[in-house]
Amino acid sequence: MLSHAYPQPFSGVTVDNRQQAQSAQRISDKIHASNVTP
Repeated sequence: MLSHAYPQPFSGVTVDNRQQAQSAQRISDKIHASNVTP
């Protein structure tokens, strides 16, 4: 039952997580760039 229940919810969650991960990485990249440049 779990194997059948997982795909549908995760399909939407993974998309949100990917967007959040990309935005988080962009922010981290900006922070690293600002920290590297004096």
